[in-house]
Amino acid sequence: NASGGTDIASGVNQALEIIRQRKVENSVTSILILSDGLDDGAESKVKNLLHSFSGKIKSTFSINTFGYGSDHDPK
Repeated sequence: NASGGTDIASGVNQALEIIRQRKVENSVTSILILSDGLDDGAESKVKNLLHSFSGKIKSTFSINTFGYGSDHDPK
């Protein structure tokens, strides 16, 4: 049973760490965020993570977000 606790920044942190540690770069790299919930403060936390990884990841990547369910926050 779902009981709340959406933590987008934690997932993004793990994804960035995987990109940082990879042995072979791929010209098409993307992080996909799928969520059915609300995460207050996620935007600022993710911005901080991107800033902290900026010198550690040399290649480019995109972040795509997908919200689903009747109560997700499209913002």
